[in-house]
Amino acid sequence: MGRFMTVRKKDGDTGCGDTILRVARNLGILYIALVVIAVIVLSPAVSYACKAQAAFLSPAYVLIAALVGLGFILLLQNAKRLVARYSLPVKMENDRLFFVVVVFSSIMLLVVQAFVVRSCWFVTGWDVAILANIFDPPALYYSTYPNQLFLVGLFARIASWGASLGFDNGYLCVVVGSCLCTTASIALTSFAAKRLGGCGVGYAFLLLSSVFVGLSPWILVPYSDTYGMLWTTVLLFSYVCVDRRILKWSIISFSAVVGYSIKPTVLFVFLAILVVEGVRFCCRARSAADLHLKSGMMQTIALLAPVFLSLGLAFYVTSRVSDFDLCIDDNAAFSSTHFLMMGFNSETMGIWSEDDVYYSMSFERADERMMGNIQVWLERVDKLGPVGVAKLLTKKTLSNYADGTFAWEMEGSFYLDTHGRSELLKSIYGIDDTNPIIERTANFAPIAQIVWMFVLLGVVLCVLKRNPDDGETVAFLALFMLSVFLTLFECRARYLFLYMPYFIVLAVLGWSRLGRHLRGRGMQSRRMSERIEPCESPGRHELRERESDISKRRRAGDLSSRRCCPSAAKALGRLCFVSRDLA
Repeated sequence: MGRFMTVRKKDGDTGCGDTILRVARNLGILYIALVVIAVIVLSPAVSYACKAQAAFLSPAYVLIAALVGLGFILLLQNAKRLVARYSLPVKMENDRLFFVVVVFSSIMLLVVQAFVVRSCWFVTGWDVAILANIFDPPALYYSTYPNQLFLVGLFARIASWGASLGFDNGYLCVVVGSCLCTTASIALTSFAAKRLGGCGVGYAFLLLSSVFVGLSPWILVPYSDTYGMLWTTVLLFSYVCVDRRILKWSIISFSAVVGYSIKPTVLFVFLAILVVEGVRFCCRARSAADLHLKSGMMQTIALLAPVFLSLGLAFYVTSRVSDFDLCIDDNAAFSSTHFLMMGFNSETMGIWSEDDVYYSMSFERADERMMGNIQVWLERVDKLGPVGVAKLLTKKTLSNYADGTFAWEMEGSFYLDTHGRSELLKSIYGIDDTNPIIERTANFAPIAQIVWMFVLLGVVLCVLKRNPDDGETVAFLALFMLSVFLTLFECRARYLFLYMPYFIVLAVLGWSRLGRHLRGRGMQSRRMSERIEPCESPGRHELRERESDISKRRRAGDLSSRRCCPSAAKALGRLCFVSRDLA
């Protein structure tokens, strides 16, 4: 399995890089651990935005998730014994077999997704409805949110491609594109999971993510959450699985620009990669850096050329896709200060606020709007005080992490028009345009909540490995940056969805480490019980005397390994083992 693992320590690293990155990884684990505690203790009693009706059952969900995790470990152990009995470990570790399984599973997942879309697809409201009006885009909306220009341009091209193939419904075409993005994300992250933890982790990730992400109802909502997921996974796949530096950094550069154009939070993966690589570079031994200074400069120059070429290509693609014949008012664009102001609105508890939108629209110039947003933010922080800010940030954290459905149906005008004839799938996903959303009729919600708690617990269990691989550290840093961003700015559980492959691969790594830890302790206990018999075991003082006598005889030449019979050598080794254990 060693050849599937990433190289953790770079050449010339003095060791400080491992320490810094381990602290960074553990900081992310600590945050998720606090999130789990908050979900157990606070979510049943605290009021927060988009709170599910079954939030009072959160402690029970966490308990069930822990039991499911232990059952998952037992299942894996029994599966390994079964595989070993039929001499299959070598076959299961085969790269070609893993590739075939991932491709076949992806095709089957696409078939199932096509059935789900055909059976219960629907047209949703809010921003998606505006983006779906791809051939008559409103100029005011895209002047306010210019980051949506690339996505609506992409949707327009997908609809045109679908029309050329005989599919006249443009909305349904972009829904199919959403399914393709999630399936491709699962496939790419499966290879990254295999590289991080071996084929067993890769297979487990493929199974869990295909159910939790591939069959999530959010695949029916064509938006930046599903389309942005593809680029977060391309970034992780490139960093973990692509070994050629020029190709790796070319893909990373291109994906960061395109992903940012779809969903700005994709940029956190790129920043995490830069942090990890920067730490490795700064902690590289000075002697090694001096010896290879000239060659390192040549490699850097050779690397920059394709990277700049990839960046140029990415900016060209994004500008071409975003090119619409619209009169865009640059002064109408909302800056990050608007979302910061909205994130500290205690009345809406940090989610979208219509009043804040109208307030920002009241300014004609961008600089005046920015100053007005900052002034309101400062007034809200001063009014809340330290305790009030802490309470608000806690509520926002619960809004982000306490719902395993990721606030399904909690957007405005969620069901505009429903299609499909499968009442069973509609009841499972809660798709009903005649039923008030507040009643939350989605039958999949309890299972989704248990799986989500299982994932969060598994992420915490990653702490069982002392020194993480660089790919794992990148995943934790990206998730930590995302969490801090959503805690300070506008929050929504849906904003976590594009990072679900990250959560799941870390969860599988964590539960597999717990399984190895328990299996290792069990094997150690069995060995101790087999090798030490309490009724015949000599005391420590006697063992030390025997060992000292044997050492003296060895030095005197009375007891050599050549003249010692096999049984005597075996007894000597057993005696030394027992003495070390008792000492």
